[in-house]
Amino acid sequence: MLLAIFVVITIKKTAMKKLTIVLGLYCFLISGYAQERTLEVSSERKADKSVEISYNKTEPGYYTVVLNFSELTNSSRPQETISVTGKAGTLLTLKPTDPNQHIGYRYGYRYIRGQFKPRFNADFCYVLPYTPGIKCEVVEAGYANQRYFGAEKPADWKSYFFYTDKEEMVTAIRKGMVVEVVDEFETSENIEFTTRQNAVIVEHEDGTLVRYLGFKKGSLQVRPGDVVLPNTPLGVNTFRSKNRYAISIFMYYLSSLDFESLQNQTLAKQKSLYSIITPRFVIDNTSCILLENRKTYTSFSSKEIVIKEMSKRELKKYTAK
Repeated sequence: MLLAIFVVITIKKTAMKKLTIVLGLYCFLISGYAQERTLEVSSERKADKSVEISYNKTEPGYYTVVLNFSELTNSSRPQETISVTGKAGTLLTLKPTDPNQHIGYRYGYRYIRGQFKPRFNADFCYVLPYTPGIKCEVVEAGYANQRYFGAEKPADWKSYFFYTDKEEMVTAIRKGMVVEVVDEFETSENIEFTTRQNAVIVEHEDGTLVRYLGFKKGSLQVRPGDVVLPNTPLGVNTFRSKNRYAISIFMYYLSSLDFESLQNQTLAKQKSLYSIITPRFVIDNTSCILLENRKTYTSFSSKEIVIKEMSKRELKKYTAK
């Protein structure tokens, strides 16, 4: 299991030099809050002297499991990196080289959310995160660790705030499965920056993930395991500053399994096993663009966009309405 120390940070507007820092456990570095034993691996010897290695997990969506065999005799070395999506199943089965002898084995394992190096279309067109017709100003988010702790900003860093003049319902930008929901934190007008924000993480069918960050407490409309479509309500955006409200969006995928690189990290020198995606958005019937910083857009959608990734069963149910 991958466990890394995560520092929860709150920076107050009225006392910029005073930081409130709370230590906690953070399993995925960017994709969730502390969860114990999300995935467990076990083994069982079978009557034919094979060994079945299985998993059970409590959270929906893809996880990648990395097995490390420190001892293995009377069997060929198997694939040790496996991405799984169901609640339970077989990771692999070890077959004995000599069917009359038992297999000797010893292993450890680590796991992390996401499908390792998924194939995806970098030019996929997403919808803006509000009901069609809502105007929002797009502001590129800075890298907090660079601003407050002098860290170097990742070369692929891209995150957006979508500002509105009043509270608005945030909606899904693409079909996917909700894999994580955080609905714990109240909004404070005196906070400049905090990691204590309500969030929804959605996993898309191509293995990419999107984190929606900054919901009003108690407003969330979805739970882990729910399937959302473009324009599905998620929750209400939260107060940000200057009498405006916003949600931030960050898109990424699992690109590395170098767990050792995460050891002994500091706020000034953090690494991630995920790579960041710069998404394109639909703004009308013909345009799919990279958003411009500090420009105002109007949310747009269409029936064709909503049904684009539907299964035959989903499409039949949708058209029967």
